[in-house]
Amino acid sequence: MSESPPIDLLSDLLGAYQLSAKVFAQPLVCGGWRIDTNGVATTQFHLLVRGTCFLQMAHLPRPLPMRPGDLVMVPNGDWHILSADPLAAADAHPASGANAALLCGALSVPEAGRKALFSLLPPALIVRASEANERFSHLVRLIVDEANAAEAGSRLLLDGLSNVLVTMTLREHFRHAPVTETRGVLAAAHDKRLGALISALHREPGRAWSVESMLELAPVSRSALMERFRQLVGDSPMGYVMQLRMIRAQQLLADPAVARTAVPGLVGYRNEAAFRRALRRFADGSDATAVDDRC
Repeated sequence: MSESPPIDLLSDLLGAYQLSAKVFAQPLVCGGWRIDTNGVATTQFHLLVRGTCFLQMAHLPRPLPMRPGDLVMVPNGDWHILSADPLAAADAHPASGANAALLCGALSVPEAGRKALFSLLPPALIVRASEANERFSHLVRLIVDEANAAEAGSRLLLDGLSNVLVTMTLREHFRHAPVTETRGVLAAAHDKRLGALISALHREPGRAWSVESMLELAPVSRSALMERFRQLVGDSPMGYVMQLRMIRAQQLLADPAVARTAVPGLVGYRNEAAFRRALRRFADGSDATAVDDRC
């Protein structure tokens, strides 16, 4: 993309959904090794610390070579294989390969967060060490040094650094991905037609939004707004407003300084029963707009 993504919005989204990264393995491998994630449908990331390997995924025409410092993040848990050589990616009896060290982690993502943040992303986000900016490269070096040191507290530090790594990986993706191939809320925030509206929705989710008031911020026709919003965000404008309201409601309900009875009004509801139904459906992963959402 021609500009870096709106970092405040990225922070808001990641913080709102309370994403949490954890390192689950630091494999040291040799010979004809391979790591097959068949049946593991979670958001994962793999940093190649030392050596070389190949990545195979269904959408790749051929195994992709990876070098030290390269990172792959699989947002929606698509099947993937990391292996010593390209033949090992598909062969049940892989050939002998070189030694390698990896750092593998997983991301805990609520279903609502996965839908909002990841459902429209490519199957894999790949950050090459040779193409990353200096801050990303510095973070990778810090993670590698900590992984190699294996000192007291390393696992906790690696988990914390992995959270930073995930954020920077998303930032790198939106910085370099072609505009025509980029979708999601962050892409919509950069869109000339939707940018002002997306920012306003995040600032004031509890406002009495209507399609008409949205059109005042998005200089397009009603049909174009619906089509473009769904194309980029994967939801209708009002559906996205409901998501934002429920996320804000969950944050307020967890804040001991906020009276629970005040929460419905703070997120745009005057009808507490409708608010409770919407919140329950949202927590269950259902469509919060399928209930009476009159404010």
